[in-house]
Amino acid sequence: MEKICRECGQLKQHEAHGLCRTCYSQWWKKQNPERAKQHNRNWKTKNQEKIKKYSKEYYHKNKEIIKQKSLNYVLNHPDKYKKRQKKWREKNKERLNKYSRKYYHSHKQKHLLYVKRWRKNNPEKTREIAKNWREANPEKVKKMKKICDFKRRLTGYIISKARENIINNNLFKYGNIVCEKCKKPCEDNYHFDHIVPLSRGGDHSQSNLQILCASCNRKKYTKIANYKQSVLNQQNLIRDQEA
Repeated sequence: MEKICRECGQLKQHEAHGLCRTCYSQWWKKQNPERAKQHNRNWKTKNQEKIKKYSKEYYHKNKEIIKQKSLNYVLNHPDKYKKRQKKWREKNKERLNKYSRKYYHSHKQKHLLYVKRWRKNNPEKTREIAKNWREANPEKVKKMKKICDFKRRLTGYIISKARENIINNNLFKYGNIVCEKCKKPCEDNYHFDHIVPLSRGGDHSQSNLQILCASCNRKKYTKIANYKQSVLNQQNLIRDQEA
């Protein structure tokens, strides 16, 4: 039976209370919010495949609009977005780890370049993360140190004569034991650094060694970098400074 709906004012199929089906449905939801929520939950659990199919079709039809809306939301509500992301990560740790591993193996070079660039731009955060990881994983740190020591033993040790020559050359150039990179005295805190790291095919020969302070050596990590300055260049530099 068709009647004029007292809510929308259109001639439609009468449902109840002088309302059409659409208006009555909205009115009923307002009157029974808990029952309406439960009904929606039940319907969603029963029709998951149907919802997925519809969502997929809708997304492909409105891809650009959805992306723009998402971007606008992130820009306008950064704090809410971060909280939501954090909450989702905590709930889906296994799923996230699985996806991360899969993405890493299929985009290894891209990921390594991104990590390298991020570490360069965020040195303080990088050090903090590394420190926290070491404190949280003491057993793994011990294991890694053992592996590094074992690798070093395989390649041999720096000959004492080479050590003496490196120190003497440094003293001859600067008059004191000085870091080849930052040019600061480091008499009580110096390392024999490998210009080409052992992990990248370097050896313990004198030509592959230089003196760096502990801080510069840690920052260099596994880079190939020669900071050694020749005696002639150093003497010219001193003359320029005196002039």
